[in-house]
Amino acid sequence: MEKFLVPFSIILAGLIVAGSILVTGEKITFPQVLGFSLPFIKNNQPLDSSKKETEKVVEATPQPKQPPLPQSLKDGDLGTNPILGNSTAKVAISVFSDYQCPFCGQFVFDVMPKLRSDYIDKGLVKFVVRDLAFLGPESKDAALATKCASVQGKYWEYHDYLFKYIGDKEKQNPRVSQENNGNFSAANLKKFAKTLGLNTSKFNTCFDGRTFDVDVKADVDSARNYAVFSTPTVYVNGKFYDNRYGYDGLYPLIDSLIR
Repeated sequence: MEKFLVPFSIILAGLIVAGSILVTGEKITFPQVLGFSLPFIKNNQPLDSSKKETEKVVEATPQPKQPPLPQSLKDGDLGTNPILGNSTAKVAISVFSDYQCPFCGQFVFDVMPKLRSDYIDKGLVKFVVRDLAFLGPESKDAALATKCASVQGKYWEYHDYLFKYIGDKEKQNPRVSQENNGNFSAANLKKFAKTLGLNTSKFNTCFDGRTFDVDVKADVDSARNYAVFSTPTVYVNGKFYDNRYGYDGLYPLIDSLIR
């Protein structure tokens, strides 16, 4: 009979405490009834079965860092390509560009005609291209070819022809990537020189000898030093211009500088 006395006493104690809860409304946990606390229950509080035992804290997704804005050019730094327009003009516009970049093509087709007629042809603005040839080997070869064309005084004709060629290809098949797929192969670049009436023997010697590779690399390195990482990147008198505003934002800036 005595062996049932202890368990019976525990049960009786539990009933008494349960009754006190109903009478007083006090919240008492199971460990309190037994007179001790459980180490795995924080502050001797019961676990909430409606929640998962472990909840992961969802941290806010970190926002990607924005690239730094391009730095201002050093005074008079216009690179080594030929200047379009009056070399003594008060306003200098330079563009870091890649011949395989479709947005550079948009700048050439949408902005340059107005820029030429309104300012460059009137001697108010000088314009220079800087070769940020970063889209692959054909970008570098195209930049090299334009420099070889410049030896014969055909830099701008060759420059415009390359963008027109890519633009026509894009119209023919807009879903096909136009990067490093043979558009600016050595054979094509030499063919373009013939089409534009250059002395092909001199052009080919310049191109095959990689005569201006050092100059192309210097422009690419210069772009990196100025924190220029995309094309086209436009500068007006050495200050970065956000070309998302297009010509509508460019001409008021030019007007303010030529007054």
